[in-house]
Amino acid sequence: MNTGEDTIIALATPEGFGGIAVIRLSGGGAISEVGKLFISPGNLNKLPSHRVVVGKLQEKENGDVIDQVVVTVFRKPNSYTGEDVVEISCHGGKHLTSLILGIFLERGIRLAEPGEFTRRAFLNGKLDLTQAEAVADLIHAKTTYSLKAAARQLQGEYSKNLSKLRDHFIRMLADLELELDFAEEDIVLKSREKILEEIENSEEKIKEQLQTFRQGKLIHDGVKVVLTGKPNVGKSSLFNAILGYERAIVDETPGTTRDAIEAQVDIEGKLFRFIDTAGLQKKGERIEKKGVEITQAQIKSADLILFLIDASTDVVEDDLSVKQQILKQIKNRETEFKPDIAVIRNKIDIGEEKPFSGMGENWPVIQLSAKTKAGFGRLHTYFAQYIEDSKNSGLQTNQIITNVRHFNLLKEAKKNLERAKKTLLDNMSNEFIAVDMRAALDNIGEILGKTTTEDILNHIFANFCIGK
Repeated sequence: MNTGEDTIIALATPEGFGGIAVIRLSGGGAISEVGKLFISPGNLNKLPSHRVVVGKLQEKENGDVIDQVVVTVFRKPNSYTGEDVVEISCHGGKHLTSLILGIFLERGIRLAEPGEFTRRAFLNGKLDLTQAEAVADLIHAKTTYSLKAAARQLQGEYSKNLSKLRDHFIRMLADLELELDFAEEDIVLKSREKILEEIENSEEKIKEQLQTFRQGKLIHDGVKVVLTGKPNVGKSSLFNAILGYERAIVDETPGTTRDAIEAQVDIEGKLFRFIDTAGLQKKGERIEKKGVEITQAQIKSADLILFLIDASTDVVEDDLSVKQQILKQIKNRETEFKPDIAVIRNKIDIGEEKPFSGMGENWPVIQLSAKTKAGFGRLHTYFAQYIEDSKNSGLQTNQIITNVRHFNLLKEAKKNLERAKKTLLDNMSNEFIAVDMRAALDNIGEILGKTTTEDILNHIFANFCIGK
């Protein structure tokens, strides 16, 4: 990505037809170049920052007027990017916006690359890297919960906590290295007991942060809910009932569903990704076996498993077989967290309900009818409370980790602190402790963008939209 001092331009609103469109420029030539083509009562070059002017935009100097526009000026350093920024609000239209962009591109202004405005804000100290990432999360948020999580991160509370931790690491390193300078004089500035206490306190703070990741991941990515059970237990019927429309084919013939079908639902501001799967039968033809393999793969990556059984019959061997297959797939999964499992006793509308003593596991049981929707109130409540109640949800705090990059770096920082503690307990000298502490410091610095490589920055900002 080009990070020079050139002036960049991009459409900041979605391409298409609308009442208005906003074209954004940033860089040293933003105000002067717009001023050459903008006709207004005053001189744009003399306009103070954060002022709005109505005028006309020309195709070239002393040329034809192409639109009446509103121009907003933000002077450095008090702008989004920290550079001079101009926003042109013109009438919305693909041809008009393309024409305006083309006019400025012909004058030597460069089209911005994805995320370049936010990258410049980061490089100019207007945002740290966690806040820059929050901008992308805010734009792509699909639910109220994910929107609020991104907004909290953008406000900087999460960054402040990490910055405090980083500052503490710097002070600890300074003490360790200062003591090394006086090693020959046998001067001890801080006892090893105090160093151990500080390392353990830091380790505990990182551990608390790591505990919030499952909750953050569910908020950010949505809850992956896999419906499974023996054939003809009502998985597709429940799937359709939850969605409120017929998405999966329902038939009395067992094995109707052969593949995994996914649909997303917003439940009280939280995203749920429901997956209807084939039945976990023990035997079957080749295509049925393939369906079972797909189901097993979905279970391995599920956040929540809805295990359906038939409430109108006794628990049978096929139900117990499905249970064993679920437990096997969970045991073999490579993801960070184990899924939750809820037993759904479907078909309570058919005949006399059979006694049920559970599946020998401490799983919640919800009784309902996918056909009549009896019992759906409890199911809705279970979903609505799920993210807060899910295991490993961590602290109820504004500093929830939603980013896998942050999670992995915090894990590395915790490992480095553990190494530092072991080094200390092995009675090794402070210089070896300092090596591990510096590695932990670099981990936190990489989250905030203090020690981040160019390749990592390119990867992060490449996922932004152009114009942001």
